[in-house]
Amino acid sequence: MEQWTLKEYLKENTAVRPAPPSPDDYWIPPGQSIGERDFPFASKASERGFVVAYGRRIPFESGHERGFILAYLAQRATKTVIEQSPRFEYVDEDGVCHEHIFDLLVILHSGKRIAIDVKPHALLASSNLRSIHKLIAGQMSPDIADELLIVTEKRLSRADKYNYELYYAVHRQKWPADDAVVASLIRKLKGPKPIEKIVKASKLDGYGFNAVVRAIAAGKLDLIKPRNVLITHEAMVVRPQVVG
Repeated sequence: MEQWTLKEYLKENTAVRPAPPSPDDYWIPPGQSIGERDFPFASKASERGFVVAYGRRIPFESGHERGFILAYLAQRATKTVIEQSPRFEYVDEDGVCHEHIFDLLVILHSGKRIAIDVKPHALLASSNLRSIHKLIAGQMSPDIADELLIVTEKRLSRADKYNYELYYAVHRQKWPADDAVVASLIRKLKGPKPIEKIVKASKLDGYGFNAVVRAIAAGKLDLIKPRNVLITHEAMVVRPQVVG
């Protein structure tokens, strides 16, 4: 194992930039959840936590829920994601009233509202969730949700999960100068190119890679075969085709 002297250890790491200046004099914590239901974060049975988006916390009760929150945050059509919503009372075939709280409410820029339940595939058949959705669909107003959806982990590929985590990791980084450099390279792009070529041309090293990821997330670059390809230096990207 390589050993460093104290002088070498204390030497400035020129590969890491200082943090960009903040417009605020102090840190403002993210806002609270706006969901219809709270739950304790301590759990021995499931992965719980929250992601930060739209200036607020979005809690999740499982790793699958986290995966779908990140997936919908990454979709350009998504306006907002609300956790543990909507809350809805429905009547079953015997006239008994029940309450159901969906895991997610996704609102699109088009105004469409999608109420989503996230369920492990192995538990879907025994959960009776499809029957519950069928009952709710006949009783719910479109003002609450236009579509009801059940999703399992099989809906997300390995590449999806990796790429959405990467989008989330870099989307809050603010380096407009880096983005401008990559944008100028994208304008000159002719045909598919590996991300490595763009990063090398940017001369920004890892910061250039992050800028390329932000460009993909913003729709300024398209990843070829996005469901099957991890966003790495070897991945191929292309300028989006202009329709019409």
